[in-house]
Amino acid sequence: MNKTLENKGQVLIFLNRRKGAQQTAQYLRNIVDHFLEDTERIVCKALDKSLSSIRGSHHDLRKVIRHGIAFHHAGLLPRERKIIEDNFRKRIVKVICCTTTLSAGINTPARVVVLKDFKKYITSIKNIRNFSGYYEHGNGFSYFKPFSANELFQIYFRYF
Repeated sequence: MNKTLENKGQVLIFLNRRKGAQQTAQYLRNIVDHFLEDTERIVCKALDKSLSSIRGSHHDLRKVIRHGIAFHHAGLLPRERKIIEDNFRKRIVKVICCTTTLSAGINTPARVVVLKDFKKYITSIKNIRNFSGYYEHGNGFSYFKPFSANELFQIYFRYF
């Protein structure tokens, strides 16, 4: 990732849970911040202010976007997702830690796409008829299912 950021590239990191996306963004924020230019740092602080003007905005997103990194998942407000996507296209946001909701979202080249988790998180089991291929998370209410070939194709080829 460091080499990619040094060469002005961008990175997408796909994770299987919202919490994982948020935690990974928090963990990487100081690393990504190191690669921001002064003008980009100013824009990132302005993004923090614009996010704070959104009623009900995600406080943790504001903490990381100041450092040129963001997370993206279905729990964000549409305006928050739009700000993240637009500024990734503008190359202000350098890294997005996201769930698969992003694979149907922005259409811009990222130099590196990391698929950290090969299984996606399933919370609703009422439509599951056959549990083969699903893995219980441990609480009895949530399951993981491996990504299908079509889902991997969608994630990979949207960005290359």
